[in-house]
Amino acid sequence: MKNYFNRWGISVVLLMTTAIVLAQKPPKQDVYRPQPTLILLSENQSYSRNNLSAITQDLLGVDSASTLELIKQDTDELGFTHDVYTQFYRGLPVEFAQIKIHAKEGQVTSLTNTTVNISDLEIRPTMSSASALNVAKGFVNATSYMWEDAQSSALMDYQVPTGELMILGPIAGVNNQAKLVYKFDIYASQPVYRADVYVDAHNGAVVFENKRIHHADTPASGSSLYNGTVSFTADSFSSGYRLRQTVDGNGIETYDMGGSTNYSNASDVVKVLKKRFLER
Repeated sequence: MKNYFNRWGISVVLLMTTAIVLAQKPPKQDVYRPQPTLILLSENQSYSRNNLSAITQDLLGVDSASTLELIKQDTDELGFTHDVYTQFYRGLPVEFAQIKIHAKEGQVTSLTNTTVNISDLEIRPTMSSASALNVAKGFVNATSYMWEDAQSSALMDYQVPTGELMILGPIAGVNNQAKLVYKFDIYASQPVYRADVYVDAHNGAVVFENKRIHHADTPASGSSLYNGTVSFTADSFSSGYRLRQTVDGNGIETYDMGGSTNYSNASDVVKVLKKRFLER
């Protein structure tokens, strides 16, 4: 403690204290670290292709609540057998989770693995599939859906998605732990959209979107009425190109109204690619 006098002769007491800052480690981050996808067995590792329990426990450490179901077997021209198993957790399928056992003369040579370790996951949903479907529809936010058109849905053999209850394992950059989800195949007709949408069966959050229809911008050119040949961006789809693009703002879409003022008559401006066949 030191005593000073200021310009007015008033005694000022300064308390000199020392601040001690304790360095603390940052909290441990929940980072998803996937298991090895490809596992090559060494010469001193010997496993029979039929000894599934040893393979899963010794090499993969699959949790005890998971089971594996054989879905495919084949033998290639080199004599290697390939057995494909899909993972279930407490009776529920685990999305994208498989083991492929590659063997020669009955002995495992390598594994292709996408299984996940799951622990203490509650598999009883706290929301209904109907509520989860409303969440998925709100996420897609389309103006019309394929199941609302009886003729088109019959042609596509597509009905209102009921939602499949399953486990979605950790996905790098998406979620760090396994989640109980409803999987919906959402097919929208306006705008055109189709994807598997995964809704958390506990909190109603959209966890993942796996698109089944993809659109791609591509450079294009065409003849204008006033400025000769011009370059622009078009949308490449199944068999041609249409005047849509997503590179500017929220995207630009051009439609032909057919001389009408009714937007329901609007159609895409399309350049269809025609196949040419050469006669021999």
